[in-house]
Formats: sequence, C-alpha cells, structure tokens
Amino acid sequence: MEAFQEFLDNWLKGCGWTPAQLSRATTIGQNVISRWLGADPPRASPKNLAKLAPVVGVPHEELLRLVGYLPGEAQLGNVDPDLAVVNAAWPRLSQGVREAMRILANAGAAGFTSYKPWGSAFATGA
Repeated sequence: MEAFQEFLDNWLKGCGWTPAQLSRATTIGQNVISRWLGADPPRASPKNLAKLAPVVGVPHEELLRLVGYLPGEAQLGNVDPDLAVVNAAWPRLSQGVREAMRILANAGAAGFTSYKPWGSAFATGA
C-alpha cells in the first residue's frame, strides 16, 4: 500500500491538486482519497482504481498491480501529471477550448515559446 500512497501523493504534488480536486475529477469520495493518503490507508478497490486511472494517466492494470490485486511489479513509466489532467478533462472541454489547445500545442511543437501581443504573434525562445 505504501507504493500506491507514495505514487498518489507525488502525483497530487506534481500537478498541484488537492484531494478535493482529485475527488471531483474521479467521482471518488474525498474522504476515501484522504484515507488513502493517511496513516494505515485502506486498500483501494478495483472500481475506484478504474475511476482513478484515466485521471492520473496510468493504465488500470498497472494500478491494480501497484495495489497488489495483480501479480508483478507495476510499470508506471514517466507519468506527467499535467498531461494526465488534460487527458482526463478532454471529453468535457468545449470545441473552442480544444481548438485553442491544439493551436498552442502546434506552436510549441514548432519551437515557439512565448506570445508577444505587441508584435509578431509568436516568438521563439532564445
């Protein structure tokens, strides 16, 4: 259980979320999430792990391994909390917000690093 608790604590710190924010994003009760992070945490249920997986950006099966429902060591890889939050929110975003994010992602991929409203639309980093 320690590995799950450590993963969850690090994920929350990495994206700057509170247990309440994670609760809203996953529909898991805030009291449940707080107990997972506290002393002598209960084992997370497979149902709650299924709700948690898309938000934290980890496959459900790997969370099941992390908690001990499946054999083997969990392969969590490099979890990017910011990307996980965006992926979890994507289905609820309006088309306008999605298009704005595509524009920003394409600008970043092209090497643009800042926006200068007084001159050219984008500037490359120096």
